[in-house]
Amino acid sequence: MKDHPKSLSVKIREYEKLGYNVPFRLTNGKLNSGNKKYEPKDVKIIEELRFEGESDPGDLSILFVLETNDGAKGLITDAFGPDGDAELHEFLYKANH
Repeated sequence: MKDHPKSLSVKIREYEKLGYNVPFRLTNGKLNSGNKKYEPKDVKIIEELRFEGESDPGDLSILFVLETNDGAKGLITDAFGPDGDAELHEFLYKANH
């Protein structure tokens, strides 16, 4: 994971222009995009970027750039640190290993 100097919203727009526009959500242990559900083995993490809030350095977030085995490309964000979603991090850890 690398820190990134640009804002989260700027990077999201940049990746959307590159075709990463599927809105992913994690529900019941599966990554969802509309009516499709993915297991960790179906997902590849392309990049992880960490961001600090502009007004509060303690306001951290992570942007995950993802691709699935059927070609879906999208993004999901989460808080960094103790406010992060443990279920999402466990899913992405399994996807990456």
